[in-house]
Amino acid sequence: MKHGSQYAKQVKRVYNRLVRQHGKPKHDSLADPIEQLLLGVLARGTTETAATAAMKRLQEGTVDLNELRVASPREMVQLLGEDFPDALEKARDINSILNEVFNRQHELDLNFLRDKTRRDAKDYLQKMPGVDSCTVARVMLVSVGGHAMPVDENILTYLRKQELVDADADAAEVQAFLERNIAADDAYAFYMLMRRLAATSRPRPKKTAAVTTKKKTRKASKAKRPTTNRKNK
Repeated sequence: MKHGSQYAKQVKRVYNRLVRQHGKPKHDSLADPIEQLLLGVLARGTTETAATAAMKRLQEGTVDLNELRVASPREMVQLLGEDFPDALEKARDINSILNEVFNRQHELDLNFLRDKTRRDAKDYLQKMPGVDSCTVARVMLVSVGGHAMPVDENILTYLRKQELVDADADAAEVQAFLERNIAADDAYAFYMLMRRLAATSRPRPKKTAAVTTKKKTRKASKAKRPTTNRKNK
């Protein structure tokens, strides 16, 4: 990344300030790898809150992961909601991921990744269909305990806006830059703080035109309402 050393100083300065202000988030226990894989898919192009809520709908609408695995993408979309961002594409990726895990392991369990070398665990995840580099980093950091730095669109937008990375750098470049400059012991705390800030700085969605249209329709219907001719009564 251009001017990497300059940005590195700024990033570390901001991180230290955030830790003083908010404390250092602790990584007390490793999360389930499959759940984090699915959350990584669901979180693309939306907030972590929305992804978590969508994950809950999938869990409540199926008995277990195996039932979710054999559900069709269209059935998943019904659980996610038609208005969930890229619902069908994400449903297809979830279907591919669960079937890939089952075909490889004959069960839906990836906890064995913690017993592999970090390189082998990462290589295993990178070969999964429908899994992007941010989700791989997420699982490595949150579920495997490796040194990784997930960078999604929200975090990338926040870092650019705060001028903490080069404006032309893409997510892969920023991810590599942060992994070089944020120590392994600080990676989880940095990620959680950035994720929180990125979520709170997202612009609020504009009111849909449907509301305006409804108001206009009401006015129009009032205007068109026939007047009663009392003389004809």
